[in-house]
Amino acid sequence: KGAGYFFPNIFQIAWSTPGLANYWYLGLVVLSLIGLALFYQGAQARFWAGAGLVALGLGFGTKTSLFQVFYVFLPGYGLFRNPERGLILWAFSAAVLAGLGAVSLRRHLAHDVQVMRRFGLSLLAILALTALYFVGIYNLEGELAGVNRDMAAYTLLLAGLNAALLPWIARQPTRLAGLALVGLLVFDLFSLSQGQAYNYTPGQPENILPSDAPPDWVAALQGRVGNLETLGRVDTTRFSGGVSALYNVPDIHGQGTLRLEHSLQLRALPPERQWELFGVRYVVSEAETLAVATLPDPLTFTDYAGAPFYLHELANPRPLGRLVYQAELLPDETALHRLNDPAYPLREQTILREAAPFPLVGTPPVPSGGVQLAQFEPGRLLFQVEAPQPALLVVSLPWHPGWRAEVDAVPTELIRAEVGLVAVPIREPGSVRVTLRFEPLSFALGRWLSVLTGLMVLAGLGWPGLRRALPTP
Repeated sequence: KGAGYFFPNIFQIAWSTPGLANYWYLGLVVLSLIGLALFYQGAQARFWAGAGLVALGLGFGTKTSLFQVFYVFLPGYGLFRNPERGLILWAFSAAVLAGLGAVSLRRHLAHDVQVMRRFGLSLLAILALTALYFVGIYNLEGELAGVNRDMAAYTLLLAGLNAALLPWIARQPTRLAGLALVGLLVFDLFSLSQGQAYNYTPGQPENILPSDAPPDWVAALQGRVGNLETLGRVDTTRFSGGVSALYNVPDIHGQGTLRLEHSLQLRALPPERQWELFGVRYVVSEAETLAVATLPDPLTFTDYAGAPFYLHELANPRPLGRLVYQAELLPDETALHRLNDPAYPLREQTILREAAPFPLVGTPPVPSGGVQLAQFEPGRLLFQVEAPQPALLVVSLPWHPGWRAEVDAVPTELIRAEVGLVAVPIREPGSVRVTLRFEPLSFALGRWLSVLTGLMVLAGLGWPGLRRALPTP
């Protein structure tokens, strides 16, 4: 997801935007200090300014080419969602620059009369611009007119305090000036949204925050998917969104792994074909009956408006893992057309992007073997497999190069099957245990980087003591 913020949000940096949450807000005082830091602090200030501007640009997401460059060329950047989080670095950089500016205000500005004069004129120019902003906002009409005028008046007051107090603070040699600067910053940052109706809801927290208890239909699903005997994926189209993340329900919608590139191609197929491919067992729908066979007497619930909806259980869902003895090689586009054909036998054969590492017998033996799911956890699945002939274990997991497979504790390669699913080669007939673990390279890299960073921190903390302990030549 790379939507990012909208360009008009940038005005929130200097002036409070009436009626909006002020995620970007720095304020006139902070901006004035940042200007001093850039004038006096040299390379150090330029570094933090560059870091903050890059983070600010990334916060706009796909609306700027900067995000595209980072996404394509910076390793690992494409693994992260929501570029709006770049504002964290933006805010941190601004805080560092404001601190450097506060040092410059007391250390340099008071002794530089010419710069002090220009600084004062700049503050007066900011005051004049804010006055124009106040006049424009004051003439607005509408539901939030009163709130708008209050915030515009506050911003004008702050610009006046900024123009009057910063030069005075710079000339004061006592600690009182430092306290005055802190007081001005506190007044600015903590008074901006204080008491505004859109930013505060009166009442007790227990009456405002949502309950931890899941809705009744989610509780019914949890009781079923929590048991290996009745486990299966869920299609919650009726309530697509955060069910999987909030309540640990294996939903094919929402923001889970089924939004990977290859899986999204399968998600474009009709619902009945998706259910078959992804091993869906439960469907939440407004329809009292489905186009496929279901168990009788679906559970009935009502939404917030009193409209009924139903929890269906498919009569013959495809298991999460199955053995196949026949496969064909097809490019993804052709494979999607084949998978979309209701006559294609999804349970008897599969489609591969590359050849299997051994020849398949083609015709399922009698008996054809069996697959039992022994463990189902986030990032780890365990199957007990009985294969009378070499076969492929096709698992309804979204294909990702981070999956690792072991057959009887021996690592084995994975094959992409059915455009966006996983296939494990079972080379030898007999009874085997197949383990699938999600261990992408980024996990290992992050682990070692964390260890290296910890060692560097320890070394940095211990170096002064070791240096004192070493004999002086």
